[in-house]
Amino acid sequence: MKNIINKTTVILFFLLLPQFLYSAINQKILVKVDNEIISSYELKNNIKKILVMSNKKLNQNNIDMTKKIALTNLIDLKLKKIQVDKFKVELDQNVFTNKLNEISSSNILALKEKFLINNINYEIFEKELTIELRWQKLIFLKFKELINIEESEIDHQVNKILVNQKDIVEYKLLEFEVFSEIDKKEIESIQNIKKEINSFGLEETLNKFKINYSRIEKNELGWINSNVLSKSILNIVKKLKIGETSTPINSSQNILFIKLVDKKNIGKENLNIKKLKDQIINKRQNELFELYSRSFLSQIKNNSLIEYK
Repeated sequence: MKNIINKTTVILFFLLLPQFLYSAINQKILVKVDNEIISSYELKNNIKKILVMSNKKLNQNNIDMTKKIALTNLIDLKLKKIQVDKFKVELDQNVFTNKLNEISSSNILALKEKFLINNINYEIFEKELTIELRWQKLIFLKFKELINIEESEIDHQVNKILVNQKDIVEYKLLEFEVFSEIDKKEIESIQNIKKEINSFGLEETLNKFKINYSRIEKNELGWINSNVLSKSILNIVKKLKIGETSTPINSSQNILFIKLVDKKNIGKENLNIKKLKDQIINKRQNELFELYSRSFLSQIKNNSLIEYK
């Protein structure tokens, strides 16, 4: 009986050995970020998630092009995790659910199925999303006093608009934010893609031009008063025809494309003052939020030990 058990154990060992070896390879440590680690399994999972979420094919060329941006994302994520754990930031479940519905277009089951079909770990995705949302809350709590906008400053800007302008233009805009590692030289080299985007759509054009991006976020900005737009954006929007999408707009860590959906002239007597104030406040707050988020993350990164294995 003992011999039978021993033989069975040996057989099972050799049968399971490839799985143990595969698991060990998958769990190979690639980077240490202070007390956190990034494994080869996490990197592989993140690469596939990026490609699937951006509707790219899971082929070797796309995988190779995405490795760098996937690893950078994971390093930033580990740095954020260390901070949100340190400050014990808790997340409201409603905030998480709302964000998940936004990402999945209110079809979470379809998103899970998409991950399953492509062999992507959905639980890791949810953990990463939780860290990102906790990080956003941390930035708000840490810098909320600095993100506050003085009402007198907004009133002054609105009064200036009312005094200096006869008619006011409002634009209905769509914003496509492309998270990419593209640099300024590449931006200059793809100025000719505007016609392609208007003919074939943004994602198909970016894939055609082999632009390496992790995801695209589509934001419906709705009707925006021209006075709320920055000078550089306004100059671009003014030149667009209705239904047309802009050339790439270089941003801090991404590129933007603006689509002009519609536009209208309104008299000062028809101007919604409260809406204008809200738009100015939201724009300022979002700009400051992004600024402090990037600055704080950069500061943490400079003071952290990041070891590549």
